[in-house]
Amino acid sequence: MKRYFVLSTVFLLTILLSNAQVKVFKDKLIKERKEDFTGPGSGGYVIEYTDLAEHSEYLPRCKDANSEIVDVSYNNLNSVEKFNQIKKQIFTEDEMKYLAANNCFCNAIVYSTGEIISATITFYNSDPEIELRKLVEFSRQIKEKLTFDITYTGSVVKKGYHNFGWKVFPEYSNTPKLRK
Repeated sequence: MKRYFVLSTVFLLTILLSNAQVKVFKDKLIKERKEDFTGPGSGGYVIEYTDLAEHSEYLPRCKDANSEIVDVSYNNLNSVEKFNQIKKQIFTEDEMKYLAANNCFCNAIVYSTGEIISATITFYNSDPEIELRKLVEFSRQIKEKLTFDITYTGSVVKKGYHNFGWKVFPEYSNTPKLRK
């Protein structure tokens, strides 16, 4: 009986620890302003609406049998059509143009299976006025309805995480910057 209890406890702890690797806020986003370090003296900034409770650089990367990091040779959203449907369901056309003009990007943390764990909405050198609930819903639906197709440069033995980013509204890229 004691052996059964110990094995059950170890099993449950293993499950809890493996599911606790990435702490994600399911129903909220945290707004944070960061200095943009893209170049010396750039003077730019980034506004992030993140659902991640910890910094992504601390998450494990995919590794091969020799414990070397395996790089990604190809990644793509599984369905651009679904992504466009999500955008149109949440935002009006005027909001999409406004967000595009304010440099709206999505930065996702993706597990090696393609599952999107975190979807952070990022604005470069801009802090647009938009309803937070819409950004929260947008992030939530990206995680629930989309995945990534990933191809690796080698054989993955130990699964891990990747950061992928993309422009959210490329169809409105030439929209002049407007203030709402």
